[in-house]
Formats: sequence, C-alpha cells, structure tokens
Amino acid sequence: MKKLFALGMVLVWVIAGANLTAAESISLRGGFAAGNAGLEQSNLRLATGNNGFYISATAQAETLPIHVTGSYYRLNPDEIPVSAMAGYKLNAGGSAGHVLVGYGNSMLAGGLGWAMHAFDVEDASSGQAITFTATGPAIGVFTSLPLAGQLRLAGELHYAPAVVVDANSAGASFQASKGTIIGYEVRGSLQTLPKVMLEAGYRQSRLTGAEGYRMLGGGAFAGAGIMF
Repeated sequence: MKKLFALGMVLVWVIAGANLTAAESISLRGGFAAGNAGLEQSNLRLATGNNGFYISATAQAETLPIHVTGSYYRLNPDEIPVSAMAGYKLNAGGSAGHVLVGYGNSMLAGGLGWAMHAFDVEDASSGQAITFTATGPAIGVFTSLPLAGQLRLAGELHYAPAVVVDANSAGASFQASKGTIIGYEVRGSLQTLPKVMLEAGYRQSRLTGAEGYRMLGGGAFAGAGIMF
C-alpha cells in the first residue's frame, strides 16, 4: 500500500506537469526530511530518530475554484535499542502521506481525499519484519498566505476518521485494527527565481488505534521546488 501511495504521488507530479495549460498555478517540491517514527501503547514506547525524503505537489485550476494538494514522506529505518533485553535491537521507520481535492483557492480551500500512515519494525538480528499500514478517506483544509516580498506561509490539516490498519509480515497480510489519522504541516517558502522556490517546515502525522495505541511520525523538512 505504501508503494502504491508513493506511485500515486509520482503520477500526480507527472499529470500536473503534462497539463500546465489547464492550471493557474502548479508547484512540485521535494527534499530532505528528518524526524521521529514511533509506536506507543501503555508503558511501551518504540521510537527513533530518522532521516529520509519527501515529495509534494499543489495545483489550482485555471477556470474553476478547484485546489489539489498532496504529499508523501518516508523516514528510513534506524536502530532502536530495547532496554528490557540487553543486546536486542530493532530497526524502525515510517511513512505518511495524503492527497486532497478541495474547493477554494490558494488562500483557503477545504476538501476530501485519502490519507495513509505506516510504521515498520524489523528484528535487526533475524531480519524478521512487520509493517503496519493505515489508510482511509480524509477531509482537510489548506492555505497559502503571502508575506513580505517573495515569502509565503502555507499550512495543511487533514483528518481521517475511519482508517483500516493492515499488518504485513513475511508476505502474509491481515487486518489488525481500526483507528483515526490526524496530520498537519506548516511550511515557509522563498521564491528565489521566477520559477524556483526554497522551502522549510515541519509536519506531523498521528494514528490512534481503536485499542489505544499510537503510531507517530514526522519532523522537520527542507527542500526546493519549481512553479508553473
């Protein structure tokens, strides 16, 4: 599911780039991400600092008040020492993303779409791994506000009230739980050239399972983008 979602984001980029004349504004962005991925339940907490990448895209239709936004980020697996068992270590990583199609403009829009959140855990010695992936329909709002000069401040908030959490291990997949996803992103950008921007910001995604556990992921990011 994560690979399909990432592929979907790539397709958004390709489709947006192939339909420049049908849109009033398009931005394609990407870069470096650093943060934390973790799983929490009762007194158990598995968390680690990770680095990775992100890709994002936004587009606004030329003749209709339709706004599209989407993003995907991946925090690569890193090692987590498990204090309860000396010498035992886990690798953990995560990813999250969303796509929203809304009514409005760059200043303020709200819409519907899809969200996902995933957490990977692997036994560093045996290589056995399990991946938890939550997906479901989402609602959200997004905004982009001009500041002084070529500076802009943008933000997104999305909520998926009924996601399904699937677990996959050794090629076997089963439904593990249900829950909710809430995520947000705040970023600032500086247009350095007519078609080029630099950006930096912070994002966070949290899955809360019906049984009370939480999967967390997010952190700072920085990158560049092109505008059409």
